[in-house]
Amino acid sequence: MEIKRNLYLDNIAGFFIMYMMIMHSCLFVKDDSYQIVGRFVYFFMPWFFYKGGIFFKEKGSEKEFVLTSFRRLIVPYIIVSLIGFLIALGICILKGTSISDFLLLSIKSLVKTGTICGEVSHLWFLIGLFVSRILLYYFNKHNLVFWGIVGCVILIVLIFHLELTQIWYVFYSLTGFLYYG
Repeated sequence: MEIKRNLYLDNIAGFFIMYMMIMHSCLFVKDDSYQIVGRFVYFFMPWFFYKGGIFFKEKGSEKEFVLTSFRRLIVPYIIVSLIGFLIALGICILKGTSISDFLLLSIKSLVKTGTICGEVSHLWFLIGLFVSRILLYYFNKHNLVFWGIVGCVILIVLIFHLELTQIWYVFYSLTGFLYYG
């Protein structure tokens, strides 16, 4: 028996992908277009987490699940980050910028945004999706989804209270889990 796709989900995904491309393009414009475009459908990224959660399946042991998720999400993250890092390093060398300053900036960027080079900070989504998948797998296996959600909400409140929202990958991983789960 042939399984039919839910085309409405594909259509929504297509709309949000186009919207995301437009919104990210507006980041390079030096006016208020980013804020104007961003006000219309600001929930597009949570929707991608939600859609991922709809199709979430617990397959294999914990080790197999983590390794599969790592290969699918973190390996591409590492590869694209390294490519971005090498390109940025090349630009740094061509501009005559201090390599030690560049490396220090890259380390700061890794701590703050989860990327070794600010030019690929958009990859936070892969980290967030990986963390969300692992958390949901763990909480499902141990029947603790409710407490996982409560814990994430408490951590998000603490992050806001301590003004640590600039550590993107932690903040977005926790909020992503709320939509994913």
